[in-house]
Amino acid sequence: MNKPAKITDPNAILDPCRTVVIGVGGGGVNTLSNMLGEWSEGPDLVAVHTDGQKLKSCGVSRKIQLGAGITGGMGCGGDLVVGKRAAQADYPVIRDLFSGVDLAFIVTSLGGGTGTGAAPVIAQVAREEGVLSLCIASMPFNFEGDEKQLCAEKGLDSLMDCADAVVCMPNERLIERMGSWKGLAQALKEVDAELAAGVKTMWTLFRQTGIIHLDMSDLRKLTENAGHFCVLAMGHATGKDKAKTAVSSLLKHPSLDGGNVLGRTTGIIAGILGGIDLTLQDINSVMKEISESTSGNVRISVGAGIEKGRRDFVSLILLASDSLKEPELDKQEESGMAASSSDDSSGPKAPRQENLNLEPAGRGVFRGVEPTFHEGEDLDIPTFIRRGIRIER
Repeated sequence: MNKPAKITDPNAILDPCRTVVIGVGGGGVNTLSNMLGEWSEGPDLVAVHTDGQKLKSCGVSRKIQLGAGITGGMGCGGDLVVGKRAAQADYPVIRDLFSGVDLAFIVTSLGGGTGTGAAPVIAQVAREEGVLSLCIASMPFNFEGDEKQLCAEKGLDSLMDCADAVVCMPNERLIERMGSWKGLAQALKEVDAELAAGVKTMWTLFRQTGIIHLDMSDLRKLTENAGHFCVLAMGHATGKDKAKTAVSSLLKHPSLDGGNVLGRTTGIIAGILGGIDLTLQDINSVMKEISESTSGNVRISVGAGIEKGRRDFVSLILLASDSLKEPELDKQEESGMAASSSDDSSGPKAPRQENLNLEPAGRGVFRGVEPTFHEGEDLDIPTFIRRGIRIER
């Protein structure tokens, strides 16, 4: 028989969750700036960019400019290879970010140069330093074009090779949730605010003993079984029936794909943060709704805490493993093979010239070994990759 949840001091701080939040590139730095308004006190916030001007405009106190010798202190011009080289050139500086750290949130927008190229390098260094990394990456809007979308997809694949878990946040879906009548700048600001609230809720629940304790082992187990891909959803409410309203908002979050994610997930971390009027009945009703939305064969970890001095609010966070990305790729490959096999074989075929995908997923045999740098270049990275040469067949 399980013992009832023991209510403890909600403000008790645990040692084993030393956290850093790293905003990488323009989008990541903007999100970080919006996070400042969410925390009177919180984890270490670090802005990382190649563009010195963008860093100056960021209100975060700790800033790191990457690859000044490569970019001349400017941005990467949307070139992810330059962003990657810039991060590799400052490998020792990045490594120092993770000194005394247990958990790293890496926040970035994919499709540009710095975020797409540098974020995977930063995630790889975190792994080498034994730090659990959760990368939250937003994807471009449809109107930004195919080139930027393809760049973002390459960055997402690299992140999945390097980070312990990647949360993909498609801007297109999130903006729809904010309302089409809002201006783009206001909608983006609200997306950043929602993301900031989500990270804050997770950090708070991992740091506090709370009503129901959530610890690092719960997050580690989820990431180990997630295939490196997770979905993040949030729900917030105040006033009468706030718990019911918050969970309804959570389950309608666009990241959950109309509930399909919960139907196929194998693991969930659910976090509940409320004011001093939060009750065990509120927690029970929230978890009942979430549990009933799953397939039933799901490992669920729950954390619940109280923010002292506040009342009349409920903030929910849901982190769910999602294995859809791989089947989608397989399905595309299968349909491509089926299409080629059903093609009319009569008549000459148009010649195709393709690019060989020779870039490795990581540093290979050099993983965990101190890089060899010369004039800002990592000599352990093959020359054709460092110079952005495309080898054709």
